[in-house]
Amino acid sequence: MDVESDAFEVESPSTATKTRLWASLPAEVRQMILKFVCLPDSGGQCNGMSYPTVAQYASVCLEWQIFFEARTFRRLVLNPESVEEFDAVVRRDDVRLAYIQKLWLRVELSEYECPKCDEPEDVATQRDNNMIFSTCIQTLLGTLKRWDPARHGAQGVELMLSASSPSDTKHRFTRCEMKDDYPFHYAEDLDLAGSIIDYHRTNMSDPVSGLLHLSGLPPLSGDHINRVQGTPLYLQPQNGEKGRFTNQAKSLAAVPMVKGLVIRRQFFREIHIRTLSWLIGRSFVALEWFRFERTISLEPHSQLYFDRERLSLRCSLSTPERSRREFESLIILAAEAALSLPKLEIFELWGICRAKKESRAYVFRYCYEDGRPRITWRSSAEAMGAQRRIIAQWGEVAEKQSHSTLAYDVVPFEETAEKIFKSRGTCIYRHLLLKDLVFDPITQKILENEPYDWRLDEESDASQQGDTPNSNLTPNSANSDLSLLPAELAAFDNEVTAFLQHHQW
Repeated sequence: MDVESDAFEVESPSTATKTRLWASLPAEVRQMILKFVCLPDSGGQCNGMSYPTVAQYASVCLEWQIFFEARTFRRLVLNPESVEEFDAVVRRDDVRLAYIQKLWLRVELSEYECPKCDEPEDVATQRDNNMIFSTCIQTLLGTLKRWDPARHGAQGVELMLSASSPSDTKHRFTRCEMKDDYPFHYAEDLDLAGSIIDYHRTNMSDPVSGLLHLSGLPPLSGDHINRVQGTPLYLQPQNGEKGRFTNQAKSLAAVPMVKGLVIRRQFFREIHIRTLSWLIGRSFVALEWFRFERTISLEPHSQLYFDRERLSLRCSLSTPERSRREFESLIILAAEAALSLPKLEIFELWGICRAKKESRAYVFRYCYEDGRPRITWRSSAEAMGAQRRIIAQWGEVAEKQSHSTLAYDVVPFEETAEKIFKSRGTCIYRHLLLKDLVFDPITQKILENEPYDWRLDEESDASQQGDTPNSNLTPNSANSDLSLLPAELAAFDNEVTAFLQHHQW
């Protein structure tokens, strides 16, 4: 018998033997091995997820299932096709709700072709889109209502809502952040090896292609914008269990699992204010925070605003000559409104007037902290003209709120008029105290870099400094860490191999 044929007769260890050998390893070593499997490929491009596709490993055994599901369920993206599958998975074992930290419901609406891209939605399309949206919302709420803080932990989930048609990026608008493969969705994604600036620089679309779509200019009526923004989505009545149409608003499930709600400006489509009020009032009953970014409508007066303890308002300013007086008038009007807001902690009013070398930027801030009221005036050029009247008006607010004397600061901007013009005013965003309420970190990055077409120069570099996530890291720190990763992985692999050989794996 030759040696080669003998080699084929050697039996490999049985599954039971392998299981016993795995179980014989210390728990710490098993965890190290599993984490090793989860490490991302240092040579590949980041795709916006924290872990590679390792979901199939969850079927090996119960221990592996718990380990890998805790990672694959940490961040989920659901669309109309997967939301029912997600419901079935949770119904089989609702312990998976404990793993979810961030959940994005990405509602995909009806597609459309040319020349419909330059026409407003018709009634049938509106009805279809409302039904898609309503079905997704109702299904998701029915799944998340199974959450029990006693069994799943009290952390809850951050829910992001968006709605768009796949056709929105195939006609006059081709913004890369609206596409399926866009990798930056949360603040933690800004630390990925491939930076958001590099990504946009590589994937930025040619603006001329949108203008000349269909071999013609966009319609003067703005219907191409109306098409992308669409009609705000309503909850549509649906067929109930007894064949009767039920009012969605009255049948919404209470879902205390949702602790944070995010609606970002990257997708132009809005959810109707009334529908949002129903969701927040009847479903998101334990909501702790809400970030609501809105695309400016072609009819901005139709958009509503909300009064809060912390309030940030942006105003429009007409000309450089009139901008200061207009801004000061709004400050005085805001003081009158603030008298009706006894719990007001921070109020921030800001405005920009772009006029090349005569550009202006203003920020007015009222803060009530530790029993001390204070106002701050920030300007790129002029001092406050109506100083006495403004101090008197806001002094009344301070007196009513705390019976304290109002403090007053003047802090000029370092940014020049030319820089304000080139940056479209985004260079002052970093000075806003309430910028985290106004912009998502991803949104702020995009807005600050778009005026420079994502080119890194002195102007755009300066806009990146200041209050940005992880600003204490050096630009090459992530790359240097990744360059050391292969050697560290090889050393770890040798240690694991030696350990397994010692224990006769």
